[in-house]
Amino acid sequence: MATIDKRSDKMAWGVTLLAFGILILLDKTGVTDALPFSNFIQSIGTYFLVAGIIFLIYRKEKTLGLVFTIIGLIIHFDAFFGWMKNYRNLLLPIALLVIGLILILSTRRG
Repeated sequence: MATIDKRSDKMAWGVTLLAFGILILLDKTGVTDALPFSNFIQSIGTYFLVAGIIFLIYRKEKTLGLVFTIIGLIIHFDAFFGWMKNYRNLLLPIALLVIGLILILSTRRG
């Protein structure tokens, strides 16, 4: 059972890194510049969304995928609703603090 979990972890991380590489390469070559939503594609929220979706697909344990997906959605809320523009600078540090606390508290339980 442990080898299956290690395989799925490696697969999730590998696919995530490939996706990040593709997104960065598209940005650096100027392909995304022509798209009307290029700022959306090259934002940190998109990277969280991509990682979250990949981890939800490939990993048996869904917690990290859910956390990444939720963070990505929260970051992109301002693109849809505009209410987070004033809080954008605080969002990433707060998200990292929350994730750290979740990880610390979950290891104490188990």
